[in-house]
Amino acid sequence: ETIASIEIITACFMINFLYGASARMVALFFVESIHRFEINRKQASLPYVLPFVMKHLCGPLQGYLQQLFQTKSLIVFANVGTVISICACFFAEDILTVTILWGFMFGICFGLGIQYLPLLLNAHFTTNQSKANGFAYSGACFGGVVMPPIMEACIEYYGLNGSFLILSAIVANVIPFSMLLKSPKESSLNKVHNQKANMKVSCIEMKDTEKTPSFLSPGDNNKSQNLHNKLFPSNDTEASNFDVNKETENKSNCPVETKNQKAKPLSAFTLQNFKIFIDPAFIIILLMSTGTIYITTVTFTIILDFVRDKNVGANLEVYYVMILALADICGRIGSGFVIDKQILPSPTITSICCVCTGLSSLGLLFINNYLLLMFIDFLLTVFTGSLLVLQIALVHEFMQPEKRNMAMVCKSMLFAPLCFTISPMIGYFRGEHGSYDGVMYTLTGISFFSGFIIYFVPHLAKRRKTTTSDNVT
Repeated sequence: ETIASIEIITACFMINFLYGASARMVALFFVESIHRFEINRKQASLPYVLPFVMKHLCGPLQGYLQQLFQTKSLIVFANVGTVISICACFFAEDILTVTILWGFMFGICFGLGIQYLPLLLNAHFTTNQSKANGFAYSGACFGGVVMPPIMEACIEYYGLNGSFLILSAIVANVIPFSMLLKSPKESSLNKVHNQKANMKVSCIEMKDTEKTPSFLSPGDNNKSQNLHNKLFPSNDTEASNFDVNKETENKSNCPVETKNQKAKPLSAFTLQNFKIFIDPAFIIILLMSTGTIYITTVTFTIILDFVRDKNVGANLEVYYVMILALADICGRIGSGFVIDKQILPSPTITSICCVCTGLSSLGLLFINNYLLLMFIDFLLTVFTGSLLVLQIALVHEFMQPEKRNMAMVCKSMLFAPLCFTISPMIGYFRGEHGSYDGVMYTLTGISFFSGFIIYFVPHLAKRRKTTTSDNVT
């Protein structure tokens, strides 16, 4: 079990590492596409925004496919499609081709490749689930730190098209790593077979124990039987019948395995799973998850320009960008340990993180010292990174088992339409009003609202169970 756990968590970490590295390349590719294809910024941004839209928008499709096919098969298929889509960009001669290959094809495979990983980890790890998810999700942060310098050198020497080819060769490593994964169905069947084998062994041992009395050795058993036959010859038939009945009784206590019996799939195809979209508990988790990703995206987008408005020196700007990745790693891994310790309920921890996120956003407005500003920037990203892992814990804890898979892949699908409001919001507050104050107040409001509504998730889940039991009765 230890080796299997290491294999799965390593595979999930590396898959997140390579996908996260690819996703963080959009800033470099965006700038280079302007010069390579001689287009404006609006045209160049479209193919690099679409993958994030498609990743979250395809949540219902991912849940639908997960009911029809094995999870591992879907991940392997998505990884192969990712490599093909990135490699094909090598032949792109216009931005439309890049939009189709990188924006649509890579975006769909991006979602299929990583959205199922929490399902595999939760199915395999009966304990320390949040630690496993936190460690696996931190791979994306490490990829975002390691890959940009490499790809920047590739763009300088081989151009944009050559960089796509090199990136596809690097990302191709997701295919062998995905082979190490095990579908939840496969893992559960292995556990069932092991339980059956253990029950058979115990039944055989029970038979042997019953045949040999405790006060006789195995060698003395035959002697006693011969002596019994000589002394009581008239009871042979009765004794043999007793033995047959006894053996039949023992067999009835042992598990009977039928050849034609097939394992029932864990997630049978049904449209009932789509009813999560009218489940109040899921709707609250959906809003909180979308708000967290929205805050994270806005923070990563504006942080460099924001610290420039604070008159931070040009030689210090890069540290504010680097500290985001470091804080994100600390938040994702650290939150897993806190959740698994069960010091506080998951909704309470989530509310605390949301409130602290809002306070950190407010703190950025009123602090001008560059060291304090860096510290608050670190805290803000730690809390948002923690919330990404808490989303998984909330879905696993408060959603019904048969609807948990659909909820896991759809928990942030509202971000797809909302991401188109980021640019207008930045343009309105920073472009027209000359400061990011309005942006920070907006993020603070989202954080406080998320922290307030998440308090009701346990009560709504309990009410759902009560309603369901009453309907059954």
